[in-house]
Amino acid sequence: MTDWDQRSLSLDLSFLDQGEYEVEIFQDGQNASRSANDYKKEIFLVSSDSVLEIKMAKGGGWIAHVKRK
Repeated sequence: MTDWDQRSLSLDLSFLDQGEYEVEIFQDGQNASRSANDYKKEIFLVSSDSVLEIKMAKGGGWIAHVKRK
């Protein structure tokens, strides 16, 4: 998802309808810039008021699956 520059961005979830959602995220791990196999998975609840802080390593990526709870 990114080139060879490390990136950070905020993702505002205000586009979601009202209610509670479960988000499953796969993101770069601490050593992702040295090993493409280093990632972490997180699952937590969000709503339309939430903002996700995304950090991508050099050459890294990020993906989320959002579903209504």
